[in-house]
Amino acid sequence: MKTHKFTGRVYLNNEQKKETKSSVKDDTMLLLIIIIIIIIKYKSLCTEIQRMWSLKCTIVPVIIGATGMVTRTLRKNLETVPGKHSIDSLQQTAILGTSYLIR
Repeated sequence: MKTHKFTGRVYLNNEQKKETKSSVKDDTMLLLIIIIIIIIKYKSLCTEIQRMWSLKCTIVPVIIGATGMVTRTLRKNLETVPGKHSIDSLQQTAILGTSYLIR
């Protein structure tokens, strides 16, 4: 028996090959739904900033997991944000924040 690292599901040897692909798809769909919810949540704030200050506003999803796992598009998304950003320091901040919450 093995445990899938994303969902914590337990698989028997024969079932593992069949269900691993579907569970990874489920995890990908969950991440996609979370990204969409985040974008919808901040869309009203973006619209308000555009109205109040006549500025162009875009929403850039920067998603880093509690264990420092990042999305494939993080580098591309960070390039749209002005300034210098280090993915290593962002991951370190996420991990330290998680350890602080656990303690």
